[in-house]
Amino acid sequence: MDSGRQETEQIWKEGKAIRQEVSELSATNLLLKEQTEELTENKEKLLYENEKLEKQQKKLQQEPNKMVQSKEVMERNIHAYDEDVKWQLAEPGH
Repeated sequence: MDSGRQETEQIWKEGKAIRQEVSELSATNLLLKEQTEELTENKEKLLYENEKLEKQQKKLQQEPNKMVQSKEVMERNIHAYDEDVKWQLAEPGH
């Protein structure tokens, strides 16, 4: 009989250890789920910010082109003012 009692106690101790381990694993699982949700939110925020930065970069890349076009228009206007007869002043004394 004594051996049966020891066996029962051993089974009870093992069961308690298993329940404790299951409880710890459940807590770890819950923590990991929370961290996963947090990381997913962070990833979505970063993707959104990245998209905004890419749009801003495209706008900034267009600026030099606009400046070059403005410069070309201005140079054409300067040539027109210098060379076109209608923009020439009459000679003094005439």
